[in-house]
Amino acid sequence: MADVTNIKKDSIRNLNASDLMAVVTIFGKVGSNLNMQEGMTNAAMGIQFVSTACQYAEQDMTELLASISQMTVEEFKKMPIDFPLEIIEQLAEKEDLKAFFTRVKALTEKLFKK
Repeated sequence: MADVTNIKKDSIRNLNASDLMAVVTIFGKVGSNLNMQEGMTNAAMGIQFVSTACQYAEQDMTELLASISQMTVEEFKKMPIDFPLEIIEQLAEKEDLKAFFTRVKALTEKLFKK
Protein backbone atom coordinates (compact mmCIF):
# COMPACT_ATOMS: atom_id res chain seq x y z
CA MET A 1 0.00 0.00 0.00
CA ALA A 2 1.33 3.46 -0.90
CA ASP A 3 2.00 6.04 1.80
CA VAL A 4 -1.10 8.15 1.16
CA THR A 5 -0.34 10.32 4.19
CA ASN A 6 2.14 12.36 2.15
CA ILE A 7 -0.37 12.90 -0.67
CA LYS A 8 -2.53 15.24 1.40
CA LYS A 9 -0.08 16.11 4.15
CA ASP A 10 0.73 19.59 2.87
CA SER A 11 -2.90 20.49 2.20
CA ILE A 12 -3.88 20.85 5.86
CA ARG A 13 -5.45 24.29 6.05
CA ASN A 14 -5.44 26.72 8.95
CA LEU A 15 -8.46 26.90 11.20
CA ASN A 16 -10.96 29.52 10.09
CA ALA A 17 -14.23 31.08 11.21
CA SER A 18 -16.33 28.24 9.79
CA ASP A 19 -14.51 25.78 12.06
CA LEU A 20 -15.65 27.66 15.16
CA MET A 21 -19.24 26.44 14.95
CA ALA A 22 -18.13 22.85 14.40
CA VAL A 23 -15.83 23.00 17.42
CA VAL A 24 -18.50 24.66 19.59
CA THR A 25 -20.95 21.91 18.59
CA ILE A 26 -18.38 19.25 19.49
CA PHE A 27 -17.62 20.93 22.83
CA GLY A 28 -21.37 20.99 23.54
CA LYS A 29 -21.55 17.23 22.98
CA VAL A 30 -18.34 16.49 24.88
CA GLY A 31 -19.35 18.61 27.87
CA SER A 32 -17.37 18.16 31.05
CA ASN A 33 -15.74 14.96 29.77
CA LEU A 34 -12.97 17.00 28.18
CA ASN A 35 -10.01 17.17 30.55
CA MET A 36 -7.86 20.15 29.56
CA GLN A 37 -5.11 20.55 32.13
CA GLU A 38 -2.87 23.50 32.91
CA GLY A 39 0.48 23.27 31.15
CA MET A 40 -0.63 20.97 28.31
CA THR A 41 1.22 21.45 25.02
CA ASN A 42 -0.70 22.35 21.87
CA ALA A 43 -0.26 18.81 20.55
CA ALA A 44 -1.38 17.21 23.83
CA MET A 45 -4.41 19.49 23.96
CA GLY A 46 -5.30 18.65 20.36
CA ILE A 47 -4.97 14.92 20.96
CA GLN A 48 -7.04 15.17 24.17
CA PHE A 49 -9.75 17.03 22.25
CA VAL A 50 -9.76 14.52 19.37
CA SER A 51 -9.80 11.44 21.61
CA THR A 52 -12.63 12.78 23.77
CA ALA A 53 -14.58 14.12 20.80
CA CYS A 54 -14.35 10.76 19.05
CA GLN A 55 -16.17 9.19 21.99
CA TYR A 56 -19.03 11.70 22.10
CA ALA A 57 -19.16 13.37 18.68
CA GLU A 58 -17.50 11.00 16.23
CA GLN A 59 -19.36 12.13 13.10
CA ASP A 60 -18.83 15.83 13.88
CA MET A 61 -15.14 15.22 14.52
CA THR A 62 -14.74 13.22 11.32
CA GLU A 63 -16.39 15.99 9.31
CA LEU A 64 -14.19 18.66 10.92
CA LEU A 65 -10.93 16.77 10.36
CA ALA A 66 -11.92 15.95 6.77
CA SER A 67 -12.66 19.62 6.14
CA ILE A 68 -9.35 20.74 7.65
CA SER A 69 -7.65 18.13 5.46
CA GLN A 70 -9.55 19.47 2.44
CA MET A 71 -10.98 16.02 1.77
CA THR A 72 -14.39 14.47 1.60
CA VAL A 73 -15.46 12.38 4.58
CA GLU A 74 -15.17 9.28 2.39
CA GLU A 75 -11.57 10.13 1.42
CA PHE A 76 -10.70 10.90 5.03
CA LYS A 77 -12.06 7.56 6.27
CA LYS A 78 -9.73 5.74 3.85
CA MET A 79 -6.60 7.40 5.25
CA PRO A 80 -4.15 5.48 7.48
CA ILE A 81 -4.95 5.16 11.17
CA ASP A 82 -2.37 7.77 12.18
CA PHE A 83 -3.60 10.44 9.74
CA PRO A 84 -5.80 12.27 12.32
CA LEU A 85 -2.74 12.55 14.57
CA GLU A 86 -0.77 14.04 11.69
CA ILE A 87 -3.49 16.66 11.25
CA ILE A 88 -3.35 17.57 14.95
CA GLU A 89 0.46 17.74 14.88
CA GLN A 90 0.40 20.04 11.85
CA LEU A 91 -2.28 22.25 13.38
CA ALA A 92 -0.31 22.44 16.61
CA GLU A 93 2.66 23.76 14.63
CA LYS A 94 0.53 26.36 12.81
CA GLU A 95 -2.03 27.43 15.39
CA ASP A 96 -2.22 28.37 19.04
CA LEU A 97 -4.57 25.50 19.87
CA LYS A 98 -4.45 26.18 23.59
CA ALA A 99 -5.78 29.71 23.16
CA PHE A 100 -8.34 28.53 20.62
CA PHE A 101 -9.65 25.68 22.79
CA THR A 102 -9.65 27.82 25.94
CA ARG A 103 -11.79 30.47 24.26
CA VAL A 104 -14.11 27.91 22.66
CA LYS A 105 -14.55 26.12 25.98
CA ALA A 106 -15.46 29.40 27.71
CA LEU A 107 -17.90 30.26 24.92
CA THR A 108 -19.45 26.80 25.06
CA GLU A 109 -19.90 27.04 28.83
CA LYS A 110 -21.74 30.32 28.34
CA LEU A 111 -23.89 28.98 25.51
CA PHE A 112 -24.69 25.62 27.07
CA LYS A 113 -24.41 26.78 30.71
CA LYS A 114 -22.19 23.83 31.69
